[in-house]
Amino acid sequence: MCDFTSIIKPLNFGFSDRVYKNFRDVLNLSFMDRNFKLVAFGLLAFLLILLLYISFMDKREERGHLSSVVEEGLKGKAPGEENKKLLEDATKKLFELNFLTLDGKEVKLSDYKGKVVLVNFWASWCPPCKEEMPIFEKVYQKYSDKNFVILAVNMDTSEGAMKEFLEKNRYSFPIVRIKGEAGLNIPGLPTSYLVDKDGSVKKIRLGVYRELEEDLSKLLQ
Repeated sequence: MCDFTSIIKPLNFGFSDRVYKNFRDVLNLSFMDRNFKLVAFGLLAFLLILLLYISFMDKREERGHLSSVVEEGLKGKAPGEENKKLLEDATKKLFELNFLTLDGKEVKLSDYKGKVVLVNFWASWCPPCKEEMPIFEKVYQKYSDKNFVILAVNMDTSEGAMKEFLEKNRYSFPIVRIKGEAGLNIPGLPTSYLVDKDGSVKKIRLGVYRELEEDLSKLLQ
């Protein structure tokens, strides 16, 4: 540590050694104060990062829980009461939503009765959303003539951002936006709801839906 009195004392201001000592102590105390603030700031930053990490892990656990719940349903296992309620609530709220296509036509989930429907919530700024779009396009091209429909619900706050993205990325499945308020609590993006021909949600999938074709083949049998 630099002793500031070694710099000041040779200037010979006429102070006593005691004054120089007090001056040095004050400077050293000030230096410690500055270090204390840095340490305190670092500690607070660490605690904030830790809290964010814990929150992220909780969300990830919740997402995994939701996904596994509905996968059990697809495997023929009856979901528990709590999970069953999640699926029933999702079904009810999805059918309450109104959508607008890019050309302004209003559509509802009930318009596709008798078909398997994938309702996917996405945004142009979301990397996992953009990753799964080519997967959806491939599956849609293969199964669109077999009573399968995709409703890709854009969640961008700016419609311009969506249009700019779609100008660079062409998809054959319908792109829609929610008309009015969304009564459905979407836990994150991307989130997909796979609805069977009877109008019941069979799977809630958070994250990239890589296993879509596998699940779809079971519902189209």
